[in-house]
Amino acid sequence: MNNRKSGGIAMTIDRTVPVSESVTQQNLTEMEVDHKVEEVRLLDSLPASAAYYKAPKQRCAPCSIVRIVGSVMLGLVGGLILISYIPYWYHFGDSTITGTICLLIFHCLLGLMVTSYIQVIFTDPGTVPLEWHNAVSNSEQARKHYVKCHKSGLYKPPRAHYDSITGRLVLNMDHFCPWTNNTIGYFNRKFFVLFLFYTSLTCGWVAASFYPFLDSPAKDHSKKHAVDEDHYFNSSMIHIMTFMAFIFDVTFSIFLFCFFGLHLTFAMKNQTSIENGRRALKYRLDVSSNMESVFGKDRRSWLCPVYGDGPAGDGIHWLTRSGVWEGNERMTSPENGLEVQHNAGRLDGIQVV
Repeated sequence: MNNRKSGGIAMTIDRTVPVSESVTQQNLTEMEVDHKVEEVRLLDSLPASAAYYKAPKQRCAPCSIVRIVGSVMLGLVGGLILISYIPYWYHFGDSTITGTICLLIFHCLLGLMVTSYIQVIFTDPGTVPLEWHNAVSNSEQARKHYVKCHKSGLYKPPRAHYDSITGRLVLNMDHFCPWTNNTIGYFNRKFFVLFLFYTSLTCGWVAASFYPFLDSPAKDHSKKHAVDEDHYFNSSMIHIMTFMAFIFDVTFSIFLFCFFGLHLTFAMKNQTSIENGRRALKYRLDVSSNMESVFGKDRRSWLCPVYGDGPAGDGIHWLTRSGVWEGNERMTSPENGLEVQHNAGRLDGIQVV
């Protein structure tokens, strides 16, 4: 194993692996290695290591007129939460052991749901960095491989799509969600999946908790309160809210759990709602790698609505099933007097980091 630096790029040469069938270990000189690396740069343009492409720090989604107008949906979601919260507190806020345990579980699930929801709303789904756009724009070879979005004026990396609602070119776009008032893209997709998961669990828990209270209000509360007209009126209103919340929670729990299953399957297959099976097939790696591109490499945080180090990758460069990286912005080499590529190509036996 021999380490050296070339053109500001750290290179690790593993002489135990053959570079090609025509080149043997005995006659492989450093000059020949450099020549093969440049050849791969020009032909394949492969980034060398996934470790190079890391997600940036979490950023807040930009504000726009559409998001300001759509913020009314946040009030609607808050109102739907209150429909279940008020009768739940009425039924279980009696300081009993059972009531305390139920309230504790309910608030834990509710906290995870609300945190995931906030993360989806405020996390920037990701757009094309100007550095990448400028690098493609300044490279004659790269311009041949990428299409320029005529609406945003930016070159489109693989799997990026223009969102007409927010007016942005979004990395690995899935869809625009009116409930979250944000586009679901590369950097907030994890939170959207968790939001579906915890919302379905919360609704399911509330529905199961409300089931014993679907009888008449007087029967449910005659032992807790003196039966008078005011109490009967209040308990009747609570009973109506309980019944409405039960229907709402059962419906949402089933619907959102199916929706969660769909998007979890998409994540496991490295697929989005926009991409059909054939278009996404070349990006479908093993399940673990596919999940890491959504939830990140730290599996301990997969179920936590926290950003951490973000998803594995930067949303621009994508490894395909054939081992070829897509999304490289520069495709020539400084040794030939051409443009500088900020990450070298891949060659069997050579790893550039």
